[in-house]
Amino acid sequence: QMLLESVLLASAAGLLGLLGASWIAGSLQGIDLMGIPLAIDLSPDWRVFVFSLAVALVSSLLFGLLPAWRSARPDLVPALKDESQSSGMGLRRFSLRNALVVAQVAGCFVLLSGSLLFLRSQWAARGLDPGFRHQGLAVVRLDMTQFEPHSNPDSALQRTRDFRRRLLARGEVAELAYSSSFPMSLAQHETTVGVEGYEGPASERQVKFSSVSPGYFEMLEIPLVAGRPLRATDNSGRPRVCLVNQAFQQRFWPRQSALGTTLTYGDDQRLIEVAGVVRDHSIGLGFHESEPAVWVPLDQNPSQGMLMAVVRPQGNASGDFLNLLREEVESFTGRPEFLPPAWASEMIEVSLLPNRLVSGFLGWTGALALILALAGLYGVISYSVSLRRREMSIRMALGADRRRILSLVLRQGLSLAAVGFLLGIPSAIGFAALLSHLLYGLSPADPFTLCAIALLLSLCTLAASLAPALHAASTNPIRSLRTG
Repeated sequence: QMLLESVLLASAAGLLGLLGASWIAGSLQGIDLMGIPLAIDLSPDWRVFVFSLAVALVSSLLFGLLPAWRSARPDLVPALKDESQSSGMGLRRFSLRNALVVAQVAGCFVLLSGSLLFLRSQWAARGLDPGFRHQGLAVVRLDMTQFEPHSNPDSALQRTRDFRRRLLARGEVAELAYSSSFPMSLAQHETTVGVEGYEGPASERQVKFSSVSPGYFEMLEIPLVAGRPLRATDNSGRPRVCLVNQAFQQRFWPRQSALGTTLTYGDDQRLIEVAGVVRDHSIGLGFHESEPAVWVPLDQNPSQGMLMAVVRPQGNASGDFLNLLREEVESFTGRPEFLPPAWASEMIEVSLLPNRLVSGFLGWTGALALILALAGLYGVISYSVSLRRREMSIRMALGADRRRILSLVLRQGLSLAAVGFLLGIPSAIGFAALLSHLLYGLSPADPFTLCAIALLLSLCTLAASLAPALHAASTNPIRSLRTG
């Protein structure tokens, strides 16, 4: 009978889980990323259904078998002596039930602390400086492969010049500069460079790489710390030059100036000279330390793939400015762009998407774990109170007041939670350390986060223990002793 009850409960829970999964999958279909609809197919199929059903049945058999076996083989002598009533509240007998509840509390602590930590990290990231201007700038993404002949560099350059003149002729556009990638966006390029006098492995010579037009760094307000900026005269007829950042100089020339040194890149090992060094700024996804990077003039290395046009509007632009850019792009290319224009600040928000996904996942799973932990605490304490009903009646008959009985029961719940905290805190720190590359401005062992979750779980533990405690404190000792 007990196994049948366990299977029925587990099957019902599995069906509810499948219904919840279907609802979540439907809600994720409408995700929009900067105007780009994301098609995420999470609809459950028969394999998911069979797997979920199998997990539910195995869990029900696994956790229902031991109680059924113990109830089928009772120890008659202690039962006749009524020793079962002294099984102990607290932790005097740390049973399997208590161990499971402690594990639930510890797991809940890990998930909730991780969710709060990443949520606070998102707020901290909003106050961080990426090292470049992004407010009030729009980014237009041009697919240069759609122009024929797209393999002709001169044709690509002429297209970029025509588009720039076309936009600057509009009174709403103040300035425009090109780059084959944009900081903290998904569009990043890398290359392996050969550095004069550096003999490190190829993995250390892997750097970020972009082709930019003159005025790009000025528009993003990234200052030059040494050398000269890129100029309009840096074209195919002049010696090849590049700019590097401070991280590049620190890695390859830590004890000397990078100006005037040469490096090679590309399959044909093109030789270029370092003309200037720019200040470090965030380049890859997220607010992390700047990576070594190289920028070459667009006229000397035309982009034949995706090209970013960074546009600064006249005055305070509104949402209509993006519509204007979209119309100009479609008119210029003759077809709608797959990637619509977007504000640069929105692109930076996208770089925090992994952080938000982790926070949301941990938050939902942590809330589910909290519900299971509270249900486990309530069940264990209620069962313990029912076992010790006679003992508590004797205590009350001997003079123990209701407040003492109430404290006794609540202390049991807090004791179980405390053991869960002892296991959960180091586990939470270790788990957060594994994902520390997604944290901004916070450490995995953030004291505020750990204390806040411990306080939250303590209050929830008191709430789950309160009903059994009030029931125990309201016991009529005379009636309880008469009924045995």
